[in-house]
Amino acid sequence: MKQLKKTLLELLNIQGVSGREDKVAAYVTQRLTGRDFTIEHDHFGNVLAQKHFGATSHGPVLLLSAHMDTVVSFVPGRRIVWEDNDILRSSEGILGADDRAGIAILLEVIERMDRLSFNGTLKIAFTRDEERGRIGSNEIAVEQMRNMELLAEALRRRGFSFRYLGNQLILQPGSGKGELYLIKGLLNALQIEASYREGMVILEKIHFTEDLAELVSLYKAYNQESRCPTHMRSWKTFVKRRHGYNGQNA
Repeated sequence: MKQLKKTLLELLNIQGVSGREDKVAAYVTQRLTGRDFTIEHDHFGNVLAQKHFGATSHGPVLLLSAHMDTVVSFVPGRRIVWEDNDILRSSEGILGADDRAGIAILLEVIERMDRLSFNGTLKIAFTRDEERGRIGSNEIAVEQMRNMELLAEALRRRGFSFRYLGNQLILQPGSGKGELYLIKGLLNALQIEASYREGMVILEKIHFTEDLAELVSLYKAYNQESRCPTHMRSWKTFVKRRHGYNGQNA
């Protein structure tokens, strides 16, 4: 409870009127970074993040959201008065607990997640410009997020190891000499744009669609994979048999 109170007081001292939420966004981004979340700032300035918990990412997906803006600015020099029975008030002007209290509670939940036996994905959305008509939440590209999840699942089924970075997916080939070669072959065959740096394959998420995710899942690597017995028709097994891939980093 002490940490929750500390977080709330910090948030109540950060200006963030509608349209000027940058300082609040920086605060929540720093807190999420400290908990190993994958973080993205979308085109509108919403802070979106996610993290997989437990031994498997195949589980429920939870979305928690709070908005970062206030109707008006805090009065400079005001004091936050913490009265008996945990009642807060501002010495002058608005308190701003809507929705700074929501952000504080959400951050407290995040802090406690590693102690829980939760197996699944937690998604976070800190949105801008709610007070003027839920503008920020309406700007979140829901369809794009859904398609990216489909693609991520397709990549997992192929045996790829990857991570999110901003608006990109970064594939990290395993130790087998042939795996990067096979990845390049798949991407070229499906005309997926990518760049390559220091052994990593960098994909721009904006190019992905639901149809493309299905093609990734169904693609047969250079026809050799299609000649394997049915129970061997997985990308990971194919790479292991043909190129000695040992399963590390997957």
